[in-house]
Amino acid sequence: MEYLWTRGVRLVGDAKNVIPNTDHPTNGWAVKLKYGEIYHAAYIENTYPTFMEISEWNFKKCQYTKRFLGYDDYAIVGYVMPIKGINSE
Repeated sequence: MEYLWTRGVRLVGDAKNVIPNTDHPTNGWAVKLKYGEIYHAAYIENTYPTFMEISEWNFKKCQYTKRFLGYDDYAIVGYVMPIKGINSE
């Protein structure tokens, strides 16, 4: 989750252990995803009425990617709002 740190979202450990703390995606927050048994966290760049734009590392092995994700995507576990002093600057 080093990439999220570079964007100001200070999450510690593995994405599997991240606990979502909001149901509402917002620009500058994180989204927790699950693909099979693999957990993943991505940065929310922009939100739109029915989808969001996310950026991430390692969705494709060793690559930076940006993509669009609908709010009804099966992989979404929840959203993480940075909390100052806990998981943010």
